[in-house]
Amino acid sequence: MRSAACGPLPGLQGSFQSHGTVLASASVTDKPKQRLLFFSRVQRGSTFISNADTETHTSAVDMIESKKKEHEARRLLVVRQATPGCGGPLGPIELRKLVPFEPSAASDLLGWVGLEAARYRAAPASEINLSPLTHHTVVLITRPPEELDLRYEGVTRHVAPPAGSILVVPAGSPARWRWSGPKDSLHIYLEPELVARVAAEAFGLDPARMTLPPLDGLDLPHLRAALSAVDAELTTGGAGGPLAAESLANVLAVHLIRHVAAPRRPARGSDGALPRGRLRAVLEYIEEHLDASPTLEQMAAVARLSPYHFARQFKRATGLPPHQYVIMRRVERAKQLLQGGGDFSLAQVAAHAGFSDQSQFSHHFKRLVGVTPGRFRTPARIA
Repeated sequence: MRSAACGPLPGLQGSFQSHGTVLASASVTDKPKQRLLFFSRVQRGSTFISNADTETHTSAVDMIESKKKEHEARRLLVVRQATPGCGGPLGPIELRKLVPFEPSAASDLLGWVGLEAARYRAAPASEINLSPLTHHTVVLITRPPEELDLRYEGVTRHVAPPAGSILVVPAGSPARWRWSGPKDSLHIYLEPELVARVAAEAFGLDPARMTLPPLDGLDLPHLRAALSAVDAELTTGGAGGPLAAESLANVLAVHLIRHVAAPRRPARGSDGALPRGRLRAVLEYIEEHLDASPTLEQMAAVARLSPYHFARQFKRATGLPPHQYVIMRRVERAKQLLQGGGDFSLAQVAAHAGFSDQSQFSHHFKRLVGVTPGRFRTPARIA
């Protein structure tokens, strides 16, 4: 894990030089009496300054008015967090709470394993200074801003990348983002431990020597497709989400490692189908835990394999990835309940089959069966 001393990136100026958490926001309107609000929390001294009239801060107003003339639609938003030694690196959820605009979707409450994600649409023109994060950050730019200045370890960019470009900021690396014009992007945060595990198990690499370097402007279709799959899961959510996210986290790790290191083919036996005895044990475990959202880790443990090799061998044995198989079995259970003549409501059928809510139940049921659950239970009679 890389470390950084307290303070902004070399050559970058933060809005405040005090240690601790700092959030500053300044905006300008055409009203001459508009007040400026400055909030500062300093670990030593607990000093607060607020509601300063423009008459007593003429120089600050002049500076901001000048910025307004240069960028009429621009807001300046600066977020800075204590670096290692001043509170430790940030986690993805902590970071999102500090960013002064909301994502259109986030995985905070989805219980995902191995990664977190947030999608931002029309993010306003901003400047954000970030201290190191606990996770690797993979960013998919879906709509570039008009202008972009970006700096993180080994990367300096002064031009916005094209749509579809991928950026990677390794865990432990501070970064500065500054852009004008709205920006759309998907931010995925991968656990370094998961990446290291995949490097060891799938590529035979030494985790102690395997480091994910900073990457900029990648155009990798397979990696982009995996990122888009995470985005789709973020939108869909629901039953099987944590398992799907965990599987996608492994896929993302594989694509990243393939890009930065010469891969070695796994042993021939690793690519075969899951042995019949282990497959039977896993299938029984799934049936017994359909309503408990079995994770990839749990199923792999039953098979006595790593999650990576288990997912590969399970798909070869069944034709489906583990999370898709779980969804299929839940739909089959729901069909049995609907045909059983019981007086269950659709919401009750969804719960008994292991779906988190009726909406997700209906979505997957119609996708796999071709009709809605209600239509399936009361088929049209031939006159």
